[in-house]
Amino acid sequence: QSLMEEVTSLARMQGGQEGRVIETLDAARMLRELAAAMESLAPERGLALTLEGPHEFAVDGDAIKIRRIVSNLLLNALRYTIRGGVTLRWGADPHPDARRWFVEVEDTGPGFQPGPTTPLAGAISDASEQASDVARAERDGKVVHVARAPAPSAAPTGPAPEADRRSGGEGIGLSIVKRLCTLL
Repeated sequence: QSLMEEVTSLARMQGGQEGRVIETLDAARMLRELAAAMESLAPERGLALTLEGPHEFAVDGDAIKIRRIVSNLLLNALRYTIRGGVTLRWGADPHPDARRWFVEVEDTGPGFQPGPTTPLAGAISDASEQASDVARAERDGKVVHVARAPAPSAAPTGPAPEADRRSGGEGIGLSIVKRLCTLL
């Protein structure tokens, strides 16, 4: 069910059905609350969860989308890090002329190997790119023929083999994070 919800969410974003609701919010408060909701996962895995950022931090953004982004990244970090810890940090962009801020999730996990995370994630990525090509061509009054994608390779990709993967992910969550970041 979770996989279907993620695929549906990704399809909505690809179809341009996700809008933005920009408002001023206290990002520090939201991020602390989000971390508190997931805090119990850290000791269960023998990890430390550290928060770094100003106590109050007013930004303009879409609270729901920011929460989805950080929630996904933080959950992945807590789920796939074997030892050490996870740090959630936020703050103002260091460039004085920028109207941006950052949020960062850092962990001591094994990271990813190059390539798509799974055959399903690769297929979704390919389909998304093809859909973008078709939409762009349609706007320009052109016709695009979509080639049938080759069968995905059976080579292992995704998190390094030593990662403890209690529940195998398909990498769709990170695709959603990427699309939400692009939308914002």
